[in-house]
Amino acid sequence: MTEEAKKMDSISEDFIEKAIGSVSDEEVTEIADAVAEAEEHDEAPPEEANEPESVETSAETTAEVQEEVPGPSWTFDLSDIPDKGNMIIEEFGQQSYMFQRVSDPADETTDKFLVFCKDANIIQEGGAQPWVTLPGVLTNRYTAASIEKFVSVIEGQLESVEDQSFLHVPFKNIWSGITEKQIEYFSDEVAKMLFALVSGADIESVDNLTSKIKIIVTNSYDGSKSLRLDYAVSTAGKAKNAETGEVNDLVLNDYLNLCNISHTIVHMGHLTEISSDLANIQSQIDSSIAILKEYDLNLDQIFDQIIKCFRKDGRELLGSYFENLIGDYRKLYYLLLVTSITMDRDYNVNEHFKVRSVVDKIFNRIFRTNV
Repeated sequence: MTEEAKKMDSISEDFIEKAIGSVSDEEVTEIADAVAEAEEHDEAPPEEANEPESVETSAETTAEVQEEVPGPSWTFDLSDIPDKGNMIIEEFGQQSYMFQRVSDPADETTDKFLVFCKDANIIQEGGAQPWVTLPGVLTNRYTAASIEKFVSVIEGQLESVEDQSFLHVPFKNIWSGITEKQIEYFSDEVAKMLFALVSGADIESVDNLTSKIKIIVTNSYDGSKSLRLDYAVSTAGKAKNAETGEVNDLVLNDYLNLCNISHTIVHMGHLTEISSDLANIQSQIDSSIAILKEYDLNLDQIFDQIIKCFRKDGRELLGSYFENLIGDYRKLYYLLLVTSITMDRDYNVNEHFKVRSVVDKIFNRIFRTNV
């Protein structure tokens, strides 16, 4: 029996009677495995490589599906890369990705590709930007995707997207932007009180804040074969500090509580109509949050899995928040809310990927059970 399973056996009968649904030992272990898998992927540091010989990207490298049916405008088929050639994808002037076809010792062309990344955040002494190498190779069955081109399609569906940001590490990046879609989010007194406690704002100020839907797109270049589109909630406005009385700008992002209405878009798939999503999103939010605000089953075990995703300072901060989640606050919704706040205090792309992987496993069980 695993350590997580032993912890589950120690949960009292009273706690179980109050809980909603059921989670088995195997499912708790499955959540732990998600974190371990994400951590294992990040343990192998990428190696620096000499700058490969550059070949201009041409229209010939644009991906096409078999039978000459064009693929999405944001994709590139590696099989189109010429012998001894390469393809470069530029992302917002901050990252360059090169897919280099590999030759064998006899100088014969293979169907394998090395992947290199030049990241604006990685600068060597003297100002040079090195190419970083992805461990392993990809095959010509892989289709690469450009997050910049994908975002241009999103922008074409919406009237405006504000406060856009592009955050990145080698082989992973995250784009986000705030839509004009306003929603009711901190409508109940318990949520308002928690918001005030963690932000230091006067509780009456919470009523003056505006919540809007934020779109988050994540991409990786390691053979994942898909982009991810998440909806989050960004709450912002002027708020008075409860202690000093000073009025300051306040922003809170909830990255996690809407993960059940996310979209995974395979590289040869098509983008959903975001405008249609936004038109119906308030009802989806209300029904999802209603479930999460009542869910308290195995919350200690879920917390144990989430906190492992953070570095030391983040673990300490989230631990202090969790200790204060008592009474009506001891629900999954509020745990995920303070987890988002912890993420924003010292945002890290790798931590975002790890936490979301854990939350996906949890939501798969909760919302599959409550369908």
